[in-house]
Amino acid sequence: MLAVLAVPLIWATVTDLARHVIPDTASAVLAVTGLAYPFLIGTTPEPVTLGVALLVTLVLAGTSEMFWRRHQTEALGLGDVKLIGAGTLVVGAQNLWLVIGLAAIGGIIAAVLARRNHQKGIPFGPFLAYAIFAVAAANGGEIGWH
Repeated sequence: MLAVLAVPLIWATVTDLARHVIPDTASAVLAVTGLAYPFLIGTTPEPVTLGVALLVTLVLAGTSEMFWRRHQTEALGLGDVKLIGAGTLVVGAQNLWLVIGLAAIGGIIAAVLARRNHQKGIPFGPFLAYAIFAVAAANGGEIGWH
């Protein structure tokens, strides 16, 4: 299953590094994978994970929009928000904070290094993608919410 997850995550990473955009299709493929996996192994998706994925996506999108309106600068882009929501469908609600924590640690380190080089802003998608993949790998390569 890790190979299937790697494709959209690598695509999201490469595109975000090059253009500071996460393709919606990459997030959609990740979300569909997370939704389809329980059916493939003979179970059904957990309603809690579906609800948490939707809620976190809406809350982060709203917060991102409010930040933009107030400061006229982006803190967390909508591509990142969609990737977090799709990633929740992959790793499960119980692992959402682990993904965000791992991604944040990587992002903070990169931001400190970028600031030393007078670089402004870094793409967060690659750190999210790595964290989603790492948590899925820690689950034995299986989608984490069945």
